[in-house]
Amino acid sequence: MLSAHKLKFKLLYKAQSGLLELSLQQLLGRLVFICIALFLLLLTFIFLNIGCYHLLATTFGSWQAAFILGAVNLFLTLLMLWLGRKKPPSKEQQILQQARDMAVSEIQADGQQAKELFSPGSLSSSHSLITLVSLMLDVIRKRKLKG
Repeated sequence: MLSAHKLKFKLLYKAQSGLLELSLQQLLGRLVFICIALFLLLLTFIFLNIGCYHLLATTFGSWQAAFILGAVNLFLTLLMLWLGRKKPPSKEQQILQQARDMAVSEIQADGQQAKELFSPGSLSSSHSLITLVSLMLDVIRKRKLKG
């Protein structure tokens, strides 16, 4: 009985730690793309804007050159932000979420059974008393076998 609880907690721990690790990896992946987008935006403003502005200003005039450069900068920035968007969970992440949810529901069900077992009204019934005694005998037997 106790080993089943131990296995449930172990499963819950493994599933939760796996989910946290995958979430962290995804977050870092998105963060990399966002940083690249900001870096590219900075480079665009510094180098391309100066060079392209002078090139376009001689051909189209200064106002049109500014609008063209603004549109190109906006497109590149939106492209990088789109690449850094949140992606749907992977198959591995879905499996770990299901394992975590299953372990949590099993632990909650066991907790509910224990709560019902030790409630004041249930101790008076013979079924609950027999269950309680059998649980205590199982614990005593396991301790004797270990000792």
